[in-house]
Amino acid sequence: MVKYRAVASKSFRVAILWCVLFVRARMENWTLNSIRELFIRYECIVIYVRKVHARRNAQNAKEMREQMSTKSNDDGKGKIPTAEDFVEKFTEKTSEQMKSSLIIVAKFAQMLYGKKCDQSIAGTWTQVSRVPSSTTTVSDEDEKTTDSLCPLLSGLGAPAFVCGIVDRLTTTLTISCTDDYTLRVVDKTPLTKENVTETGLRGIGKEETRCKTKGGRKEYMLSGDVKMDGTNQFACRLISRGDGWWTISERSLTDESGKYLRERNILRAPGKKDVVVDRYFERSK
Repeated sequence: MVKYRAVASKSFRVAILWCVLFVRARMENWTLNSIRELFIRYECIVIYVRKVHARRNAQNAKEMREQMSTKSNDDGKGKIPTAEDFVEKFTEKTSEQMKSSLIIVAKFAQMLYGKKCDQSIAGTWTQVSRVPSSTTTVSDEDEKTTDSLCPLLSGLGAPAFVCGIVDRLTTTLTISCTDDYTLRVVDKTPLTKENVTETGLRGIGKEETRCKTKGGRKEYMLSGDVKMDGTNQFACRLISRGDGWWTISERSLTDESGKYLRERNILRAPGKKDVVVDRYFERSK
């Protein structure tokens, strides 16, 4: 009976998903491949969260068994858990599952209603050398420190002396959403004037804008996207260097406090490993 219910539940979910995607596709003139891609993404999210639930359920069961076998009273004698103990454990488990369910809802909503500009990163940010360890989460492997831009600049052919100068400059970012689907970033250093980058977030390689570099000698094609976790991206296709050359910049908060921002810069070149450089910024008061 449970098996049939699971099959029926999945069939109903799939039917609803296809209906919603079909309606949106008619409104935005999607191709069949676009609909299939979004459907596969959603199914991957569901499978991932189910695996997380299974691991957490197994851990909860293990902890409850340990409590039943090892919990003791003040006299050191074994004690059977009370009803309150089970209620407390069930409440913790339900809370964790609710958080995971909210993740599915958020990502599904993003997929259905389009990729939107991340309002949480809007504001003015000042570059810092590192993020204090007290603000990092337990899952972080190392303390967050700003990387040198030399690997990225050298990969683009910049002279060595330029790296030393750039690394000594403090960059200020002003980020805003001009509308729900357009991200605007203004960066400035003490030695350079404001540099404005603005584009829609319809997808990398889609609705590209032809732009010129700061020196004005080379051109590139600018586009934007939003990753499945909500991170906003700028993508520059370096047409003057040939096929396969890209620079991608991603900006997202380091944690829920909203005090620090991570800017990840990625250089992609044909036949070479990606160059990844992280810089960190603190929100200006």
